[in-house]
Amino acid sequence: MSTIAFDNSLKNPYKSSVSLTTRGRFVARLAVISSSLVLIVAGYSAFAQSDLTSSTKITYQEIVVAPGETLWSIAGTISDGDLLAAVDEITELNSLKSPELKAGQRIYIPIK
Repeated sequence: MSTIAFDNSLKNPYKSSVSLTTRGRFVARLAVISSSLVLIVAGYSAFAQSDLTSSTKITYQEIVVAPGETLWSIAGTISDGDLLAAVDEITELNSLKSPELKAGQRIYIPIK
């Protein structure tokens, strides 16, 4: 007859020797809840942003900068009051590094 010996540490392979304190469990739960909320908010904002951009249609026109024209003067022709926002929009649209324009330069401006 044979004898089989079992190691007591293998009785429950899922039980860990590491245990969390009440504070540790609270922090772990808080981390899971916080990351879940961040994912939900990020998903919602991405969804809301896609709805916003799809409903607003802006067309663009390419213009050639005339001698003496500045970014501010061009923005003044398309602005509805907020000149700085128009300058920022043109700068971002054309990936301009500085607000300086040269005569003959081609840029895009939004037409509203």
